[in-house]
This record gives sequence, C-alpha cells and structure tokens, in this order.
Amino acid sequence: MIHAFINRINANLKEFGKQPLSGKQNALIAVGALVGSVVLAQVGIIDLIAKGYTFMVTA
Repeated sequence: MIHAFINRINANLKEFGKQPLSGKQNALIAVGALVGSVVLAQVGIIDLIAKGYTFMVTA
C-alpha cells in the first residue's frame, strides 16, 4: 500500500510537469507512514472503527 501511495504521488507530480520523488523522499514517506500506523495502533484505531461499524449496523 505504501508503494502504491508513493507511485500515486509520483504520477501526480509527473502530471503537473514536476520531477518524481527522490529515493530519500520515498524513504521518508515510507517511514512516516509506518510510524503513523504504529501510533494509530497504539491509540486503538481498530477498536474505534469496529465500534463505529457496530453502531452503524445497529442504528
């Protein structure tokens, strides 16, 4: 998913006539996404989403 996200960014940059991301920029985005997912896992985002779906089904 991270690779697809980076490819989409590069496609948009190319569409606007700009240079694609460098290897360093790709790495920073990948690390940022992984750190963000760890933070969300600690917060309990999965449980929060599960509660939201349960609420939607019972409502």
